[in-house]
Amino acid sequence: MPAPAPRVWEVRTTTANESSTMQGCEDPRPQTEKGLEMRLAMFLCVGILLMGAIGCLEPRSPDVASTDPVAEDSAEGQRVPGEEFLRGLFTYMADAALFEDCATGRRYPVAMEAGYLELERAYLEQRSEPGAPLLVIIRAGVEKRPPMEGDGEIDTIVVEGFEAAFPGEHCNGE
Repeated sequence: MPAPAPRVWEVRTTTANESSTMQGCEDPRPQTEKGLEMRLAMFLCVGILLMGAIGCLEPRSPDVASTDPVAEDSAEGQRVPGEEFLRGLFTYMADAALFEDCATGRRYPVAMEAGYLELERAYLEQRSEPGAPLLVIIRAGVEKRPPMEGDGEIDTIVVEGFEAAFPGEHCNGE
């Protein structure tokens, strides 16, 4: 039995200055087949939207685990100097600023220069109480600097810019 001939449709539009005609054919497939395709397309669209929504449920921050921006140069957790994004706990009390790096657990003194003041202001506004740690993301580098006491040089965080704060959160996501 030959396939039924598709029905032809025609649309005519007329405006004050021109007239046009469009012609086409109806899809010869059965209605159930077209409905299945529509349901499949809708399912795929909803799936894509859900995958995007799931990824957006938590705030995005630099992925410290997969792209640790300040690479370790030894198994002891020594950092390579340079400006990078760092995620960690910042505390400030009695003119002493400390940063605990979430990626390594290492604590560093923070130099009070460059972009430091912006970080301190955010800390004073968003901390839960004086001396309490505040989870932050900063643009910073680790440089060798003289310690507050003693000789030699120690690794020190030099803040270039404050990016974000997450009051009430800690490195482990709690």
